[in-house]
Amino acid sequence: GVSLVAPSMDLRWEPPAAQHDGYTLLYGPSGRDSAEPPTRLALPPDRATLTLSGLRSGTRYALTLTAHHGPEESPPARTTSVRTDP
Repeated sequence: GVSLVAPSMDLRWEPPAAQHDGYTLLYGPSGRDSAEPPTRLALPPDRATLTLSGLRSGTRYALTLTAHHGPEESPPARTTSVRTDP
């Protein structure tokens, strides 16, 4: 049989200097691929890496990471757009 491995993406970020309660990551297809709403992930404050798997091949993804402390959110980290391998 044929085994297909879904595309994945390894993310890393520098933790902010200020105290925070955790992160929110929004990610999803961007541009012409963006028919569906982005996926929202809540991440603990000690996290600085993440592997996203099950992504669609040959698709451009937009990623936005924010840190939050109580009800306040940081400005988003530089929004990144990446394309998975076909």
